[in-house]
Parts: sequence; structure tokens; C-alpha cells
Amino acid sequence: MDWPNRTHCQVGTVIGGLILVLLTGCASVIEPDSLEEPPFPALSVSFSPSDPALLKDCLNYSDRHAVDHCSLNMLDLSHFWRGLNATGQFKSVLYDAQDADYQLSVTTAYYSQEGFRDIAMSYLAGLTFTLYPLSTHHDVKAVMTLSWRDKVLRRYEYDMAFDRKVRLYYPGDDTQDFVDDLLARFMNDAERDGIFSQSYLYRVMNASNYQSLIAEGKQLGPWALIDKVQATSPYRGLTLRYEYRDNPADQYEVRIYPVARTDWNDLEQALLEEEQRIRHQQADEVLSQLLGSIDYGNSIFLLFEPLASPEAAAPLMKGLLFRGEITTGLGQRLSRDTYLFLKQDKIMQIKVTCAEPDCAARGRQFARTAVRQLAVPAESDFMAEVRRQHRRIPIKP
Repeated sequence: MDWPNRTHCQVGTVIGGLILVLLTGCASVIEPDSLEEPPFPALSVSFSPSDPALLKDCLNYSDRHAVDHCSLNMLDLSHFWRGLNATGQFKSVLYDAQDADYQLSVTTAYYSQEGFRDIAMSYLAGLTFTLYPLSTHHDVKAVMTLSWRDKVLRRYEYDMAFDRKVRLYYPGDDTQDFVDDLLARFMNDAERDGIFSQSYLYRVMNASNYQSLIAEGKQLGPWALIDKVQATSPYRGLTLRYEYRDNPADQYEVRIYPVARTDWNDLEQALLEEEQRIRHQQADEVLSQLLGSIDYGNSIFLLFEPLASPEAAAPLMKGLLFRGEITTGLGQRLSRDTYLFLKQDKIMQIKVTCAEPDCAARGRQFARTAVRQLAVPAESDFMAEVRRQHRRIPIKP
């Protein structure tokens, strides 16, 4: 997909009040794509004045020329924010937000050349009070760096010419037009390289690869995989949703993600901490979905055999189970069993929600099948480095 520099609604020459009708109709047109969910995550855009290579080149250029000069970040950041927002491809575009996951840092070097022609043009424009158009030529180098939580994912460099017009009644905005052209190049490159995709993020960050797990988890006994969601953050991992062939109304879900600890030698304590976090999370989800309320019972530890036909010496797998009773806004009562296990450095959260009072046995069989069959990836280089840097991992909700 090629990104145009910008999209305008064009109106032909008309007379009288008809132009008002055409303009009104034109402004009210809604493109079909605007009703769809934007494909890219929220993005914060900011200036970065410290690109070393560009800064050095800019300083050397100014030193070599007596009249010509170079300036950093002469293009106002609002033009970049406005241009990115106009694409409609991001869930939101933020202005220099430091807490955003995805951050686009922009550095521009603005090379101005003032030869005899430019001096003469300036003189003529001054005599005519800028009624005669003044055109100035600039070379612009731009470095656009995409980061995820301050970790660089991709860096792009662009060289473009900028011929800027200055006159008293000039209706256009040369600077916005130039920035839109620059952003069109960036968006084409971003789409070509897939830099906003989860797979690109996980690969560049050396996070866990869940593809083999997805392949082996397509069928868990009578439960068939119907949906898979890889989170936009490596901290939140993978979600698999299943359907039970004899009762499609039941909900079966497996979530696999890194444990939020630097070590997990104390298995029971790790599971109990995760239980408290999940209780709060599920209560918030029930409220946000207007389902009503959820009441929890006490949790219990349980043991599962690690294999369908375990060897005599194979240790049992210890997990944790807690049950919640959901009352919907319509008065319907649902049962939700949540199982927690720890495999490698990953939490395996297995959630079963159903309306039948006797579905507990079926949920237990699903949990046993999932924890036996799904082999989670080992600790990734990404998580190993995070744990080396922090005694506890601050994971954003």
C-alpha cells in the first residue's frame, strides 16, 4: 500500500450557493476504512536532539561555510503530530508522552544555502513587501527512530529537498506539506517492514517465540483451538481460546506469559502472588464488560501427573485452583475456575467459564490436558536481561 502525501477533497469551479452544498457534502463523507479499528498501536512522537551522526554532520556543515548554515529540528513537532494523526492508522497519536509503549523520535537537520540568487530574491521580496514570492531552497536530513519502552526497534534515514515559498497571501502550508511527504515515506517503510507488528517486536527484542506452542495446541483432546492472540507486550505473552465440541457455549482459555519475578524457587509463593493479581484483574474485567459481579472462594493447591503415562519416578506438577461465581446483569450465574501452573519461567493460566453447575470435572480435565500437552518456551534473552536489571519486574497492566 502506497501512502499519498495527503488527501484532499476536490471541488470544481461552481457559481453562487452551489459551492456551499458541494463543500458541505464533501466534508461529511466518511471513508469505509475510518470505521475500522486502526491497525497500529498508540504512538508518541517527540524530538530527539541527540542523534550523534546527524549532529556532527550539521556542525561540520556550518563550520565549512561562512554564509550557509545548518540547524537541528527547525520543523515544529506539531507538524509531525498532525501528519501522523491524519493517517488514521494509529489508535492514538500522543505528543511527547514519555510513558507510551511505542515512541517515534525525530531528528531533522535543516541545511540552508544562501547564494547570490537567494540574496537577490530576498531583496526583491522586500521591495514588494513579499507580494513577489520568495522561494528558498533547503536540504533536509531526517532520522526517525522507533522504540518500544526506550528500546530501539528500527531507525530510518531520509534525505529530501525542501523548497519553501514565502509571500504575503500564499494560501498553502509548505512546512506541513513537506512533513506529510516525509511521513508518507516513513509509513511506506513501516508497513513494508512490519515494524508495528507483534512478531517484529518479539523478534527484535529476543522475546519468547510461541509459534511451536500454537502448532501443538491446535487440538487438546475434545477442545479445538478457535482463536489465538499474541499480546502487544512480551510481558503478557500468548492467549489461546478453545471450544468444547459438545457444548460450544462454555469458554476455555489458556494464557502463557513470563512470571513477574526474578526467581521462582518458591513455587507456592509465586503462584499465590499471581493469584492475587488475577483476582483483581478478573474483577475489573467483569465490571468493564457490565457482567455484574464476581465472588471468589478460597484457593487450593493441587497435583497433576506431568504425562498421560508418567514414569514411576516422575514428580507431580503442583498447581493452584481458585473458583469464582459470576452474577451477570441479567441475573445469570456462571462458574469460573482458574488454574495456575509454572512451567519454565512462564505462568500458565487456565480459565474455564460455564453455566452448568457440574462443569467443574470437565474444566479439571481441560486443565490437566493443557498443562500436559503444551510445552512452553524456555526463558528468553529479553526476560533474562530484564531480570538481571531488576529485582522485581514492573509490568504495566
